[in-house]
Amino acid sequence: MPGASRSCYRAGRWPPSSWRGCGYWTLIASIRKRPGEGKNALLALLSVAEVKLAIVTDDDIDIHNPDDLDWAMTFRVQADRDLIVLQGSRGKHIDPSIKSWKLGKGGLPTTAKLGIDATIPEGVPKKLYRRIRVYGQDRVKPEEYR
Repeated sequence: MPGASRSCYRAGRWPPSSWRGCGYWTLIASIRKRPGEGKNALLALLSVAEVKLAIVTDDDIDIHNPDDLDWAMTFRVQADRDLIVLQGSRGKHIDPSIKSWKLGKGGLPTTAKLGIDATIPEGVPKKLYRRIRVYGQDRVKPEEYR
C-alpha cells in the first residue's frame, strides 16, 4: 500500500470481480490499526489514480472471504462517519462515468472516489464486535428451500 507503515499494513487485494471487468478500480486492505490509521490507509489507497473504491478493515477480518468483508461493512461502518468521498480526483479516460468524450482534446478527467473505513472505532473494545451466532443457523440448508 503506498505510503503505509509496514507495522500496520497486514494484507491487500483486488476483489475477484476485478479480473472480470473492473480492472484494478477497487482495493481492499487489512490493517493492524492505531488511532487515525483507518482513514490514513483509505487516503493512501485512494491516492492511486486508478482506484475509485477502497475498503479498509481490521486485521481480524479475512479480506479474501466475502462473508467476512460483508460482516465488517455491515457491523463496523456508520455511513455518516466512516465514508470518505473525494470529489475532483484525477480519473482515467477509460471510466465511462466520467464522460471523457465530452472533455475535448487534452482534457483531463476528474472523478469522485469512495473510501469505506470498516475498522472498529478508536476507544471501543474489540470484544464488543464479536460475531453473534444465530441459534440453529448451522442446521439450515438453503438448498432444501429451492
